[in-house]
Amino acid sequence: MSHLANLPTYAYAILGVLLIAVVIARQIGERRMSLGKLVVMPILFAILPFFIDKGIGHELVASPLAIPLLLAGIVVGAVAGLARGMTMSVRLEGSMLVTKGSWKTVLSWLGLIVVRIAMAGGAALLGIHEGTGTIFFCVAATFAAQNLLLAYRAGVLGGLKTA
Repeated sequence: MSHLANLPTYAYAILGVLLIAVVIARQIGERRMSLGKLVVMPILFAILPFFIDKGIGHELVASPLAIPLLLAGIVVGAVAGLARGMTMSVRLEGSMLVTKGSWKTVLSWLGLIVVRIAMAGGAALLGIHEGTGTIFFCVAATFAAQNLLLAYRAGVLGGLKTA
């Protein structure tokens, strides 16, 4: 996976846009997921920074504001994930979670993107470089919060059915 670390910045932007488009399209349509699949995306995005963003360690110690900014990004991602989880219908069929998004789901993704762009711009104005790693941690938090809420609403956490 080390060849991914050598891609130019515009390639990451193109890949990011394509990935976001695929994720949004999948969340709008009805999809069936095992409970195990709920943890795949958060774990994947929490691990990727260590393979793709080789400079993340340096970025986080280069400024006293870098770690608070990373934590703020994680909080923003989690809040957006909770909001997005509320825009989706969810039900449990056997051991499968069935979800379907709406136009509100799309708006929640667009809101997260706008906020993250603003945060990255603010960081740049402060002289803090945000690499792909910090963005991936935000995405991990957004998927974790969304999927946790969906599992809760479907009644698979604590046996409470709230959907």
